[in-house]
Amino acid sequence: MKKKLKVILPIIIILITIVGVGSLLAYLTSKDHKTNIFTLGRVKIELNEANWDASLATNLKPNDSIEKDPTIKNIGRNQAYVYLKVLTPIVELMNNTEGPLFTYTPNEGWTELSSINDCNYQIKTYYYNTALSPNDSTTSLFDTVTLANFGPNVETIQDMIIYGYAIQTNYLQNGTTIPTIFTSHFSNDLSDTTITCPGMVRDYNGEGCATITNDSSGGGGNANMSGLTLMMKNKSLGTDEDIDFSLPAGKYTDNNFSEITSTNGPANTTTHYYTYADSYSFDSATGKFSLTNPRVGLYSDIYSSLIGKYIVSTTGSTSSTAASSSNLTTIYKVTKTDSSYIDTSFVDSSYYINEISSTYQDYYFTYADSYSFDSKTGEYSLINPKVGKYSAIYNLLPGKYIYSYIGEKTNRIRSATELKKIYKVKTGTTLSSLYYQTSSLEKPITYITSLPANVTIENNGQGVYTRKGTENDKYPIYYYRGTLDLSNNIVFGGFCWKIVRTTATGGIRIVYNGVVNKDNSCGITNGDSTNRTSNTTIKLTYGPIEGDNYTFSYTNNTGDIYFSYNQKDNDSKFSGYMYETNEENDTDSNLKRALDTWYSATLNTHSNKIEDAIYCNDRTYESEENEKKYCTYKRIEMGQPTTLCSRKTDAFGVNSGNKYLTYKVGFLTADEVNMAGECEKYNSYTYLYNSIMNMTGSPFVYVDDNYHDNYLIFKYGSGDKLMYLPFEQMYQIRPVITLKANTSYTGTGTLANPFIVN
Repeated sequence: MKKKLKVILPIIIILITIVGVGSLLAYLTSKDHKTNIFTLGRVKIELNEANWDASLATNLKPNDSIEKDPTIKNIGRNQAYVYLKVLTPIVELMNNTEGPLFTYTPNEGWTELSSINDCNYQIKTYYYNTALSPNDSTTSLFDTVTLANFGPNVETIQDMIIYGYAIQTNYLQNGTTIPTIFTSHFSNDLSDTTITCPGMVRDYNGEGCATITNDSSGGGGNANMSGLTLMMKNKSLGTDEDIDFSLPAGKYTDNNFSEITSTNGPANTTTHYYTYADSYSFDSATGKFSLTNPRVGLYSDIYSSLIGKYIVSTTGSTSSTAASSSNLTTIYKVTKTDSSYIDTSFVDSSYYINEISSTYQDYYFTYADSYSFDSKTGEYSLINPKVGKYSAIYNLLPGKYIYSYIGEKTNRIRSATELKKIYKVKTGTTLSSLYYQTSSLEKPITYITSLPANVTIENNGQGVYTRKGTENDKYPIYYYRGTLDLSNNIVFGGFCWKIVRTTATGGIRIVYNGVVNKDNSCGITNGDSTNRTSNTTIKLTYGPIEGDNYTFSYTNNTGDIYFSYNQKDNDSKFSGYMYETNEENDTDSNLKRALDTWYSATLNTHSNKIEDAIYCNDRTYESEENEKKYCTYKRIEMGQPTTLCSRKTDAFGVNSGNKYLTYKVGFLTADEVNMAGECEKYNSYTYLYNSIMNMTGSPFVYVDDNYHDNYLIFKYGSGDKLMYLPFEQMYQIRPVITLKANTSYTGTGTLANPFIVN
């Protein structure tokens, strides 16, 4: 991430919304608190916030708090169980991490049902512990929200969305509970809500959430693992921690600080220590730096000797122990230092509170309108100080500078010169509470930031890797990553395939790679080590267009046929592998029709060896002006691919997931392509490369500009990088299937001697 600077967030708008079964009808603006009524049967609710004041939700700064107290009132005639869902934006924080923009403390009477992240939101759902009678209201879910210490790149307008739900109490029967009736009636209506394991959908084992019972053979949970899975396990070179998914599979090169402009920044006070070294080393495989023979010293003692040296941090540490100097993603080269102090006092919004008891209200405080600062000594002086009893002057103190926030018994002006610290009194100070900030000092430092400049196609992950924090212990997820010469070739059903990864049930996910040669080898010719570069997409002809439908017939011709993902592009629903005509997922996309036709003609007789796996058409999104940016977009941009599927309705399987598939065939996701070594920004030739534009099942963005609608979808195999192009244009198709966990094989996985399924 970029270096963060403290900024002020100009405006925050907090939206309040109530939802019932199936729809979201209205919202409350930041200027006018409206009541929105939704009904379920004879149940009516309203969502209130008695202490919400929209005018206070402007110019908010890090660590500010604001009153916000959502409650639900039952305005119907039936008892009801009620729920609240809170969507909090996830933003960049000042400590170079990401986290929720707002925090809050739930009150008694509410129980958390789930906590998940969906694209840019932390989503927490709560249920009220008791049934709500007519005309009764819940206690507030919380009373205030507090802003995090957010970074400079946070958008100036943010929202915090709250949904309210209610359902009649007579649904609580046959062993159901307050949480489970919510799951039963609302889960599929939350179109903007990720449902990951354990999630809120009952009896749904999404990819990575499979419930696996360990075998009793004493094999450490791997006795039933297929030979291919065991082979991948034994070849595993590391985990996701060894991979930068925002870069392609390749080797890093160091720019040696030759092209980056020097940056001025603060070095902390004489209490901070700096780890430094005369030289450093660079790991081209990982793109990480290590300082050679590092030393540590107090800045005030070593500042002049830092010039030309390499440091791990521009702000130092309060600990005299050397900071970690190896496996660093960034180091800094010092070009200039200064012995003079700079005054950085009172520039942020942080403050403290000193509770003033009746005793201390009679104490005397030394204060002044302004102060001076000595850059050589780092000492402060109050200018024209005065003194007064706190009870008499407290209302005059905001904006003033004080010698001490405690005061003293004697009515005299305390020494107001050569002070190491002074304090500024903040607005909000009362007779019983003194709000104040503390002064602070820094010394300037000028530095150049390191940056791995290029990636060549060698080793940013070349081989087999394990998903970090694999979702179950019995079948960790392994995946191939890297270039064309990987030994992940396999023959099954008369076709060549490439192994992509394993699944949470031990299955082997493979992608079509052309027709097998007569000697059971793969590639253009026998022993071709450059990979197959043509004839790697399925062969189909298509009949006449009938309304929304293509009709397909399989043929053995040698020409590759191009298809559009869907013919229509004037609604975001056409991003679906199946989409809505009358009901959800009732109409096949062109992609699905093509894959089903091909599978039926070629692999249906081999179905006993193919797993009923889930293929994820993730349609969760975030809205941005006239766009819907699907969650895949953020994951690929941030280099954070997933093997999980967000919602049950997007998790396509035959008898698993949403149970909408006709055949056990699907598509690659953009996440899987990213794991394989392709990304958006850099050219790459991974094992998926076949010089042809191919479709994935991952939507990217839907645009409505009031003139036309356009939907773009990720592509892979273009020869350079992941791309997104209009989905109604014609592209080629590579089927994906998943072999069962007990698959056995012969061969070594090369093009000349591929794995052959027994």
